[in-house]
Amino acid sequence: MWHLVTVNTYGTWLPGDPRGFQTRRHRQHVPPPPRYASGEETYGPALYENLHRDAKARMKGHEIKLTAGQSRTVVQSFRDHLAELRLACLVVSMDFWHGHSVLSCPPDVLERTVALLKGRASRQLGKQGLPGRVWARGYHARRLKDRTAVYSAVHYVRRHVSRGAVVWVNANIDALVAVEHPPGDQSTLSHP
Repeated sequence: MWHLVTVNTYGTWLPGDPRGFQTRRHRQHVPPPPRYASGEETYGPALYENLHRDAKARMKGHEIKLTAGQSRTVVQSFRDHLAELRLACLVVSMDFWHGHSVLSCPPDVLERTVALLKGRASRQLGKQGLPGRVWARGYHARRLKDRTAVYSAVHYVRRHVSRGAVVWVNANIDALVAVEHPPGDQSTLSHP
């Protein structure tokens, strides 16, 4: 089952963030203010200024922003570890504060897989002199139910190169997608 997975570095997207945010355990999605919105509901960021300030004050370390070289390390680490786990990956991107990957993984092991990816990348970054906590807690994943959703997600991740992200693209995208969604297959994946 294909997923679009997003991870953030520590301290770069906090509760009350003016770009929009989700409350703990995703109980409430707070959409972005008009400045950042793309046709969705909006809110006034002043409502959450205190929440954002308090979240920053509770941080136990500094915000982590990666260099281009460190972003390259993360992309290589994710790609290589997914190959070792024998999980298909179509694309991986990482910029200075967040990354995406489109990967095929059973839903029941996705959380553990992302934890392994982040752990391996953290160790690699530590060897390069970035000690301590690198990642924000958790991750965000969206199931990609059909070929159109998979290709849209790949296109979305690839576009991050224009924002300075390091991006790796699997040369066998069409063949890998066809395994789960053969050409002409109009079915969608069902939710459990």
